[in-house]
Amino acid sequence: MKSILRSLCIALAALNLFAEEAGLLEGDLLQAHELLKTEWLVAQIQGEPLVEGSRTEFSFFEPGRIAATVGCNRIGGAVAAGDGTLKFGPLMMTRMACEEALMDQENRFSEALSLVSHYRLNENGGVLLLLDDENTILVRLVKPKALDDLVE
Repeated sequence: MKSILRSLCIALAALNLFAEEAGLLEGDLLQAHELLKTEWLVAQIQGEPLVEGSRTEFSFFEPGRIAATVGCNRIGGAVAAGDGTLKFGPLMMTRMACEEALMDQENRFSEALSLVSHYRLNENGGVLLLLDDENTILVRLVKPKALDDLVE
């Protein structure tokens, strides 16, 4: 376990250097950004429902960084946000063995994030849509309370 954590820390440090070199960290902008203030649950990936019972979470955990789980592995990486724009930089994922359906879901999620160019929030800010250049919804995220509202 210690070696996995050590490897993860090294990978995160390297990822941060790559993101800085690519100009993806816009810390001042993202720090004040409304997306940073919320933890999200992944509700759909590329129009498909999630594997039943899969644990999902997504957060902008510090300026210029995201963390997510959409199965059994952790995903992390760089993000740059502007006025309605969103661009994910290099992403890394742990590679624990999972059920095939969960691994497929994680791969679809990573692929979808690589295509995101902008986002849209609904009126009350409870649903976040990650979109590509053609306005195709790639990922639908909801605040935990908003998920309860959708079920009722």
